[in-house]
Amino acid sequence: MKTFDNNPLTRHSVLLSLVLSVLVTCSLLQAAEPVLETTVHKAVLTTMDASVAPIVPAHYEPKMMVEDGIPLAREDVIPIQTAIAGSSNAPVDLTQAKISNRATDAKMQGFLARTSLQQLATIYREASQMIDQRHVDPPAYETRVRGAIQDVINALNNEHFLRVNGVSANRNVQSVQSQLQQLQSQSARDANQAVAIMQTTAEIVNRGLGIRQEAVGLEFLNGTLDSLDKYSAFLPEASGYGSGAMVDTVRTAALEENLVGLGVELQGHAQGVEIVGIVEGSPAAELGLQAGDIINVINQQNMAGRTLNEVADKLSGTAGSSVTLEIIRNGQRYRGTVVRRQFYVSSVTGTRMIDPASGTGYIRLKQFSESSAKDLEKALFTLHNQGMKSLIFDLRGNPGGLLDVCVEISDMFLTRGTIVSTRGRNASDNTQEVATQPKTWSVPLVVLVDDNSASASEIFAAAIQENQRGVIVGRTSYGKGTVQTHFPMKSVPAILKLTTAKFYSPNGREMAGAGVTPDVAVTVVEGTRNSDNDNDVQMARQILANGVPSQMVAAIAGNRVNNGFNLNNGFNLGNLNNPAFGVNQGSPFTSNPVRQYPAGVREQ
Repeated sequence: MKTFDNNPLTRHSVLLSLVLSVLVTCSLLQAAEPVLETTVHKAVLTTMDASVAPIVPAHYEPKMMVEDGIPLAREDVIPIQTAIAGSSNAPVDLTQAKISNRATDAKMQGFLARTSLQQLATIYREASQMIDQRHVDPPAYETRVRGAIQDVINALNNEHFLRVNGVSANRNVQSVQSQLQQLQSQSARDANQAVAIMQTTAEIVNRGLGIRQEAVGLEFLNGTLDSLDKYSAFLPEASGYGSGAMVDTVRTAALEENLVGLGVELQGHAQGVEIVGIVEGSPAAELGLQAGDIINVINQQNMAGRTLNEVADKLSGTAGSSVTLEIIRNGQRYRGTVVRRQFYVSSVTGTRMIDPASGTGYIRLKQFSESSAKDLEKALFTLHNQGMKSLIFDLRGNPGGLLDVCVEISDMFLTRGTIVSTRGRNASDNTQEVATQPKTWSVPLVVLVDDNSASASEIFAAAIQENQRGVIVGRTSYGKGTVQTHFPMKSVPAILKLTTAKFYSPNGREMAGAGVTPDVAVTVVEGTRNSDNDNDVQMARQILANGVPSQMVAAIAGNRVNNGFNLNNGFNLGNLNNPAFGVNQGSPFTSNPVRQYPAGVREQ
C-alpha cells in the first residue's frame, strides 16, 4: 500500500472524507437502554394490529433491500441534513447544526463532564500551537477569537445547547449576548491572550445564565476550530486511551468495516430519524428495515423532536443486547425487536455484469476505507471471470475516505502518470504520488460522479481523467480538495483534526472549490438511480459501445496518451442527443482510430 511518508502517525491518520450519514454502531458506547433478554436470533417486523402479519416474506433475501445507502457529501462534521429536529427538507444552518451536534454528542458531553476550565486552557494552548505549526492557512489569533466568541453567541440561540445546559430560551440571553459582542472588540495576539478571553467569556455566561464555565470554554474551543475552515475539529476519545497515546490507525464510524450494532444509515426527520441505507447482512437487514422507513419509537420512547445524535445513541449498544423499534412506513406502523451483533460493511457493492452481451461490468465504491482495495480486487476478478470487457465504476455519493487507499486504487488502473500531489506549509505535507506499471487493470473504464462525490473520489476521478485513462460521466463533483490530519493530543485523550494541505490534480490544478467536471454531463432525474432508467449508467453504456474508453486504453498501450480523444468528433453519438445528456465542449479527447487493447487483462 502506498503511503505519503514513513511516519506511522501520518501514514494512517490522513483522512480525505465528507461523511454525513450516521452508521449506527455501539463503537465503545454502552447501550443507552436496559438490555432486554430475548431468545430471538432473527427478528421480523410485524404490523401493529391484531393480525401481526410479518412484513418480510418467507423468501426474503437481505440483499434485495440493501441497494443503496448513499452518504451525501456535505460538511464532514455533522449529519446529512441537520442535528436540529425538523423536516429533512428544511434548509440547513451549518453553524447551528454543528452546535446542536456537539451539544447532543455522547463523547463530547462525556468529555465535558470530566474536564475543568484549567484543563481546557491547557488544551487550547496545545491546539493553538498545532494550528500555528501545521494548519495549511492559519488565521490570526484575533480572527480565531472573534469567531469563537461569535460561536458562543450563536450557541445561546441554540435550543439544544440551552436545554443540555439547563437554560430556558428567554432567560437573560440577549443581555449576555450583548456583553459578548462588546468582548469581540478585544484583540488577541497569542494563545495566552486568547485563553484569557476564553475565561472572560466563560465568566460572563456563567454569571448571566448559570451555565458551567467548562461548557462555555469547550464551545469557545470548538468555535476557534470552526473559524479555521469547515473541517478542522476537536474529537474527544472514549475513555481507555492514554494521554498522548500514538493512535496508529484513526477511523470514524463511517470508515470502520467490522462493526457492532444495527447497520443503518440515518438522517434527521421530524418524527425521529429516516433510514437512508441498510447494510447488507446486518441485523437491520434481517429485521426487514428499508430505506425510507421512519424510526419513531425506540424501546417505548418516542423519538419525535430528538436530534440525530440522540436517536443514534438510543440505537447503539453492545453485542448481544437488543432493541425494540417502531417504524412508520407508507403511513403504517410496524414493530420489531433485533439483537445487536458484529457485521462486516464492505465499501464495494453492486458488483454485477450490467450487460453480459457486451461484457460491461459494474461496481460501486461507497467510500475509500481500509479494505476497499482488497474488496475491489476481488470484485474485479469476479467480473473478469464472467467475461468483463469494460467497466462502469460508480463513485456517485462517495464522500471520500483514506488517502493511501485512494492512491492504491488509482494505481490499480494507471500504468504511469501522477495520481495526486498535496501542498501544505511543511515539507512533510508536500507530496506527489505517481502510478506504477505492475498489477494494473487495462479494462476500458467509465467513472460515474455527482455533486456528492468528494475528496478521495475526486482524486481518483481527476487521475483517470487527466491521465486520459477513462471517461468521467455525471455531474461536477463536490470540490473538497483539502487534506485533514489527525493529531493525538498530549494534554488529554482526544484527537485534533486539522486541515494541513490542499490537493492538486495531475495537471497541477487546485481542486478545492472546483471539483472534477465530467467529460459527459448528465442531468439527474430523481428516482432513476439504480433503476433500469439510470441516466448515468445508460450514458456510460453508450460511451463504452462507441469505443472511446477502449481507444484510450489502446493509446496508452501504444505510448500515444498525448494524442487526446474527442467525444464530439468521429463517433456516432446520435443516440446521445436526449436533452438529459450534454457532452462538454472542449473535452480533452480525440477520435484517432486505433486498435483495441485487450480488455480486462492485468499487466504484470
